Amino acid sequence: MRKEQLRADDQLQLTREQLYANVSHIIVSHICEAQRLIPVPTEGAKLFHEYNFMPHQWTIETANGYSSTMPLFHFYFEKVDYEEMHPEVEDVMRFIRGVMDQMQLTTECVVIGLIYLEKVMLTGKIEIRDFNWKPLVFTATLLASKFWEDIIWYNVDFVENLQIYSLKSINRMESEFLSLCDYNIYVSAEKYEQYQAQVRSISFPNEQVHRHCRRHSSDLQPTNAAQATSSAATSLMNRIKRATSFGSWREGTALTTQ
Repeated sequence: MRKEQLRADDQLQLTREQLYANVSHIIVSHICEAQRLIPVPTEGAKLFHEYNFMPHQWTIETANGYSSTMPLFHFYFEKVDYEEMHPEVEDVMRFIRGVMDQMQLTTECVVIGLIYLEKVMLTGKIEIRDFNWKPLVFTATLLASKFWEDIIWYNVDFVENLQIYSLKSINRMESEFLSLCDYNIYVSAEKYEQYQAQVRSISFPNEQVHRHCRRHSSDLQPTNAAQATSSAATSLMNRIKRATSFGSWREGTALTTQ
């Protein structure tokens, strides 16, 4: 019996890249569900809008006429608008890989980060969307590294090594995330094993996630914004409780973050 269990465990071993892929599929599936169920983003989701934390970009424009002979009087700055794009699985994988590899974090941080991500979805009632998945994934990974790693990286280390967000932005993201988690980021061994087993055992072909997103993209018709936001947010939280983590893809495998 023990040999059979060990053999089964060996068959479920994942490479680092496979782990990134599975977790990325889970995140994208959550984004698809939020887009389908909530036509208007909730205030909680807007709290982690990437525009609030990313360095603002500007372009330098010159006016016609005397710009070549009198440049000091004809330069002006124009802020670059934030472009919201739906992430593909490869985009999420690339982002997770960049953080993990640059900070030299162990693979356990990916699983713990997923636990934190779904915990903030449940306790903070925040949906993951196209415009906030990067700050949420980043903060979840940062907190996972502080919980798991023997050598603790400080926030300033993430600034210097990754150069994605400023120290002020990271401190703000961490503070908001912890508050929404009720300052409880403890992960029991049982909870970790539960998530790890699920992540190892699933298989997410890319086209499965894409079909899921396309199939539900037109299900929800526009309604009154306030009413739609309230009812859809409640539906999403109920859906997450049933589907977390990836129960909507594999029936009977739902997890519940306490």
